[in-house]
Amino acid sequence: MPLGIFSLLIAALLGLATPALAQAQAPPPSEPTQAERAARPELDKILSDITFLEARLKTQKTRQAALSGELGRLARERQATEDELAGLTTRLRALLPKLWEMDVRLKGMLSAPAAPWDETDRTLTWLGAQYVEVRGELSGMSLKNSELTANLAKEAELRPEADAQNALVEKTRDAILEARLKLRRELASLRHERLAPRELLERVLEIVAQAELSPAMVQDKPLDAAQGQLARPVAGEQVQAFDPEASPPRNGLGFKTARAEAVRAAYWGRVAFAGELKGLGHVVVLAHGGAAATVYAHMARLSVKPGQDVTRGEALGVAGEFPVPGASGMSFELRFGLKPSNPSRWFVVGHVAVPTPAS
Repeated sequence: MPLGIFSLLIAALLGLATPALAQAQAPPPSEPTQAERAARPELDKILSDITFLEARLKTQKTRQAALSGELGRLARERQATEDELAGLTTRLRALLPKLWEMDVRLKGMLSAPAAPWDETDRTLTWLGAQYVEVRGELSGMSLKNSELTANLAKEAELRPEADAQNALVEKTRDAILEARLKLRRELASLRHERLAPRELLERVLEIVAQAELSPAMVQDKPLDAAQGQLARPVAGEQVQAFDPEASPPRNGLGFKTARAEAVRAAYWGRVAFAGELKGLGHVVVLAHGGAAATVYAHMARLSVKPGQDVTRGEALGVAGEFPVPGASGMSFELRFGLKPSNPSRWFVVGHVAVPTPAS
């Protein structure tokens, strides 16, 4: 028996994969091959769109960084000026009572029948020096106030452009995400992929994580610092626990609900994906910035669209069939990148009902 065939049989018996077999079992590439592009010309259009959008994003991020840096510099200068003004104010508050005391004392001395002129002269000299110091402090305050006014004017002038640039960056990221998801759908159709539901979701989450969405509404309240602040996504009984080591893995929680129960956003975020995934029903993926995302699956219908910003408690759709056919419910996952986290540790303590939308 040839050595190559003998080695192959041993590998098969031991359950090992040869390099050739490992290559055959490797997942298909995320980008289309030349043969696939030739077979489906619309792939070239999608790739061209992605290339154009990524170039635009790079330019926008450069301008965004420049504006952010300038605003940061102005903010530091403003803080320094405000600190100097606070120091000047403190010194003036310490000087004024002394001036008042010496002024009263001097008037008493001048009105006396026999004024002690040597003491009066010393008092006048000291008082004059104090007035000079006060005038200097007041002049300094006037100068610093002018600097502060100019600084605030520059900040006010730059802020709208910075906000607009931030919005452009997020809009371009949304467009790139949409194009990437479209490319994924086209490739799946062309390759006749038969992925398991969990594999489909992982592919979507991978694309969402790469998009690096950063909604403006969560910049001052990032989800990774919000432990104990997430709302339960639906009113109902928890029937599935978090157990990523199970087979199949349970990367989130499952809830049994009343029929057509509203499913709501657990936290502020942006709709990165909203659509149907075979085996998971209608699915919403919310991006919360910093690679954090929440997943709402097994829904019957949706009330949000990709690119839409949502608030904590806002309705995303209604529950569908879960955990068994005919039962009403949904599943919920919390992800940081692609790593699942136990949502129970992030819910508001003692929270059992879904809140109304909050700003």
